[in-house]
Amino acid sequence: MTQKVPRHLYKILTREEWEQSARKKEIVRGPNDTTFIHLSTEEQLTDTIERKFKDIDHVVLKIDVSKLPGSGRLEHELYPKNGQKYWHLYHAEIPHEAVDKREEYRASL
Repeated sequence: MTQKVPRHLYKILTREEWEQSARKKEIVRGPNDTTFIHLSTEEQLTDTIERKFKDIDHVVLKIDVSKLPGSGRLEHELYPKNGQKYWHLYHAEIPHEAVDKREEYRASL
């Protein structure tokens, strides 16, 4: 069964990655985004932040999927460590025009 692509997906960046992105046409890729860009649904945000970004300042971007480049391909793929499926963007970058909302967070130390 093919999963319907949500209207919005979320990208979480470190504060440094966001600052680098502000000077470019697209959102920069993090060190784990080499083959594809990792995205989360709204329901997955809390878990993703807890696992990967809890102890660092970060930025959450709300991405309008309809504004992603046509050359990209979204795949809903299994993450074996927790048994959940996540959206991955292949063969494209996220342009700033696709960002509907940005929220910045301080690390919860």
